[in-house]
Amino acid sequence: MSPDCPHCAEAAPVLRALHAEYGARVQFLTVAFEPSGKTDRVRAFAQRHQHPWPYLLGNDGVIQAYRLEGVPTFFLLSRTGGVCGMRVGTAPAEVLRQGLEMVLAPE
Repeated sequence: MSPDCPHCAEAAPVLRALHAEYGARVQFLTVAFEPSGKTDRVRAFAQRHQHPWPYLLGNDGVIQAYRLEGVPTFFLLSRTGGVCGMRVGTAPAEVLRQGLEMVLAPE
């Protein structure tokens, strides 16, 4: 997520709705990228979009480790922390919902 990203702003209400539906069973987390390193713009974005989950400030190491190509990028992590899904760019709620259901399915 980047505070200047129009696609991130577009995804914000979708994520809020999915959090309302799945937040008790799935941990949501946003990794924000703010070139200045200041958290005030990131905090304002989270508050404006009413995101109650944690935000972390990303850096070049995160970009390299996860091979990020753009924002927003959505990752689904398994219960053991492995990446089991990834999508770059906007994603319809139904696509994200299917991913969440996959993560929650019994193994």
